[in-house]
Amino acid sequence: MELHLDSLISQGSYLAGSGDSRDWECGITHQVKIIDLCEYLQKLLQEVPRIYFLKIDIEGAEFEIMHKLLDLDLHEKIEYIACETHERYFSDGEQKISDLRAHIASKNAKNILLDWI
Repeated sequence: MELHLDSLISQGSYLAGSGDSRDWECGITHQVKIIDLCEYLQKLLQEVPRIYFLKIDIEGAEFEIMHKLLDLDLHEKIEYIACETHERYFSDGEQKISDLRAHIASKNAKNILLDWI
């Protein structure tokens, strides 16, 4: 599902497009600013030489972010990355985790822990 920043809703830690079919039972909404984590890290790394620890727990968005983080070689400037994967939320979750593990291996990234709970 493609998400558009101007039509997102969230309940707890869930973020979805306004076309999501879930039945939302909330009467209060809040607008929040959404940022691109990799873009933020790139800017931060212009100010600091290294990031010691990054924990990623994004309820399903971690696959896209981790692939981008690896493509941009940002993992090379982060000492440890702990990522809680949520492949159980996807019908193709086993393929998603397999693809991510292969991408990590192709980058020879030894600083990424995917079994974080």
